[in-house]
Amino acid sequence: MPTGIPLVVDLDGTLHPQDVSWMEFRRALGRSPFAVLSMAPMGVLSRTRQHLKQRVSACANLDVRSLCYDARVLDLIEAARNEGRMTVLATGAAQSTADRVAQHLGSFSLVLASTTAVNLVARNKAQALVDRFGSGGFDYAGNSRADLEVWPHCRRAIVVNASPAVLASARTMA
Repeated sequence: MPTGIPLVVDLDGTLHPQDVSWMEFRRALGRSPFAVLSMAPMGVLSRTRQHLKQRVSACANLDVRSLCYDARVLDLIEAARNEGRMTVLATGAAQSTADRVAQHLGSFSLVLASTTAVNLVARNKAQALVDRFGSGGFDYAGNSRADLEVWPHCRRAIVVNASPAVLASARTMA
């Protein structure tokens, strides 16, 4: 059973250098342009972003084995696992995509991702992590402006592959 403070890792821009949801959208558009374009008139876009992520993910069926994962982040995850810590993948990507990434890597104790009910980014991600681990009850590795919503609630902020502006903002929180 994992002990200590959990390590929570974001996918887009942190574990993987690109936004996986956009990769899926481009792949789905290339594979089935009519299916993707038909989502807009059918009202999918008028529903929610998270609903669209789920539909696009199913259409794209991205091969997560071919993604280039950041070796430094993989080392961070492995070190946490060796310490007996829980490792969590927390992402705004679709749940099905996040589950496939976690299964492929075999490095995560828990996966939290966007569902049709919640787009797990920014405040939503911060709230989900605080609800599960408490304020200050987790370390968080991220890279984006959306992660600025999460870092104030974690014990330790780990900034990975961030733009200079995000890095500067993160430093003011310390």
